[in-house]
Amino acid sequence: MDRCTRVIDNHVGSVNVVKLTDDGNYCMTGSDDRTIKLFNPHKQDPSKEETSTLLIKTYEGAHGYSVLDVAIAKDKSKFASCGEDRTCYIWDVGSGQTIRRIQAHNHKINAVQLNNDTTVLITASYDQTLKCWDMRTSNRDPIQVMQDFKDSVTCLARTDNAIIAGSVDGNIRIYDLRKGQLQSDNLNHPITSIQISQDQ
Repeated sequence: MDRCTRVIDNHVGSVNVVKLTDDGNYCMTGSDDRTIKLFNPHKQDPSKEETSTLLIKTYEGAHGYSVLDVAIAKDKSKFASCGEDRTCYIWDVGSGQTIRRIQAHNHKINAVQLNNDTTVLITASYDQTLKCWDMRTSNRDPIQVMQDFKDSVTCLARTDNAIIAGSVDGNIRIYDLRKGQLQSDNLNHPITSIQISQDQ
């Protein structure tokens, strides 16, 4: 078995999500302790054991309950976080301040995504909906709501032209944004994670 190269051990609650930036230079974590933390996974924390990852910044004070997912902007200047408090926050990475608060759903938000230029936020919830939000306006209403799900929407992925969502109802749904079409594949088991291959 290969030896672990880095350990993230700075949370006081369960870690629910770990996301790398597109270039792989940094990672963010979200936890039951209601915080989000930014790490450099390639550097060691000099005050801890040899395998401990270097903590750069802690983002706190916004979420009232567990943080379930984060989405990092391509330019690394902002990120979105969501969780059990039914709220999605947009954060400024440098200042550590929230710059937008979206009360997005009627139940916990399981997953969040940002498009490439951070103009659209996508949220997926236990309330069986997926919603899209325009980040260029202060409008409180979503620009699109997908209600095709029969159970909790657990995970999200996206390409330039599609939104892919997994649900406890056993379906992976692909929303083709160019054609305005929905493709659904039933796997007969709850879907809890989706990843896009590097060639997409």
